[in-house]
Amino acid sequence: MIVAFFGQPCSGKTTLCKAFFGFIRKNLPIKCHYMDGDKFRYVFTNKDYSREGRINNLKLACDVARYEESLNDIVLMSFVFPYKESRDYLKENFKKVMVVYLEYFPEMGKRGREDFHVTDFDIPEPNEVNLILNTTAMSEEQCLTQIINTYKQQI
Repeated sequence: MIVAFFGQPCSGKTTLCKAFFGFIRKNLPIKCHYMDGDKFRYVFTNKDYSREGRINNLKLACDVARYEESLNDIVLMSFVFPYKESRDYLKENFKKVMVVYLEYFPEMGKRGREDFHVTDFDIPEPNEVNLILNTTAMSEEQCLTQIINTYKQQI
């Protein structure tokens, strides 16, 4: 199974993905892999932040995740996934995918990476995702509880 956390930079993807990773390692007898967009770009040296560059990078990430999932492991992905096209690629290429969209509102308090926001980000429709979390209004613990509950419904 793939669990994809996506949203603008500083929306809480890495924080919540790591927290969920910890929950899985502590509570479930299954291997779990964690993929982070920033580290992925570093490893593959992709510095192309154009729309095409982002989509190619995300397709490559999905292909790597496919390998890890083929081992019957859980794969957690923490990537911006700004375009519907790349999210569709993710959902079309995996049997089981849980998609978590994290949103926050910088006008309620900046987090420091707003200059890296994707200006043409495709906001998902509710039917595209399994869970939408407003990380401006909710604590990390509240978000993690909802992620765990949604995950339990998916398995």
